[in-house]
Amino acid sequence: MKRAYILERYKDIHNDGWPVLRTVYTIRMVGEAETQYEKFLKREEYRAPQFLETFNRILRQLATMVNTTGFLRTAVREEDGYDALPMGKGHIRLLVIRWTTRTIILGNGGFKFTRTHQESEDLNPHRILIKEVSKLLLEYIEEHNLTEGECGGFFNEDAHICDPIILEA
Repeated sequence: MKRAYILERYKDIHNDGWPVLRTVYTIRMVGEAETQYEKFLKREEYRAPQFLETFNRILRQLATMVNTTGFLRTAVREEDGYDALPMGKGHIRLLVIRWTTRTIILGNGGFKFTRTHQESEDLNPHRILIKEVSKLLLEYIEEHNLTEGECGGFFNEDAHICDPIILEA
């Protein structure tokens, strides 16, 4: 059976009343109600005292990027085919695809107590998923001749924003 992913604009990250200058997508598996990012946000373990500071730092970094700085390369940890938050120390990672300074795709994440993401039983499934989405998105963009808008987001030749984007493996 083929795997299918839906990239949809994430509407729950506010922009403090300023015009929207960036676009945030999130990943939903076809047939699932929650996005990968919503699953990340709902994990209760992140709110334990020893992890809460890192969890909150991830949310603050993401809000700063959306509202102020954009999705700068220096604001994320570059990995092999994807990126991760937070910058700095901590045992929680949110996996993302930083497409440009104007567009980011939020995945899921997990705990990292190992040297690499691949070695983490909690993080590795999300790493595999986000790498596959990144690869499929690149193919989709080339196949459908999409471009990025001034405020981020993917647009077709008729200048219509692509929301949602369905990717099939």
